[in-house]
Amino acid sequence: MVFLHNRSFSIISSNCLGGEIYRRYALPYRTPTVGLFFWGEDYIRFVENLERNLKSPISFRTHSQHEAINEMRSRRALHYPVGVINDIEIQFLHYDSEAEARAKWVRRCARVNPDNLFFIYNDLDGFKDEYLIRFEKLHFPRKLFLSARHLPFECCVHINEYEGEPCIGDLFKDPYLTRHVDVSRWLNGNGIQPGAGRNEGIAC
Repeated sequence: MVFLHNRSFSIISSNCLGGEIYRRYALPYRTPTVGLFFWGEDYIRFVENLERNLKSPISFRTHSQHEAINEMRSRRALHYPVGVINDIEIQFLHYDSEAEARAKWVRRCARVNPDNLFFIYNDLDGFKDEYLIRFEKLHFPRKLFLSARHLPFECCVHINEYEGEPCIGDLFKDPYLTRHVDVSRWLNGNGIQPGAGRNEGIAC
């Protein structure tokens, strides 16, 4: 197993996966994208203008502008806060109140290391192929995209357990990342390399 030398990184992820990586390494969160997810284009718009969005004030709305989100919240009886930054929605799935979401978002935005950024996106939650093209074009070099399909981009990792499915599965039910990516090597700056098994890449 590879020792993690880089310990001041900021993972800007489209869902809870970034937070899971910090927990596995027992490191403090240097990112606001913990316990939440972005729907579709919202994540791409967030990272396309990351510096501005991290510094912008956050507000909240009662209902999402995305009908699929409203249907999901109604079906599952979810009442989590829906944040808004520059008309970009943030789904604070694991937060109980607007006050908690605001406080943790602001505090963690201030911890982001702009010189040590990593990005993780996937084909869940309203994804469209055009968003991947925009993700690939981002000037940030350390990007990772997880997909149920084989895709012709350097940042893409095929999660073969979901071959033939429209998207990958739930990361909390299936820790697929460490089976397919050596997370420690990636965070150490050695590019995307295959993982060797369930526990590969989480030595700290």
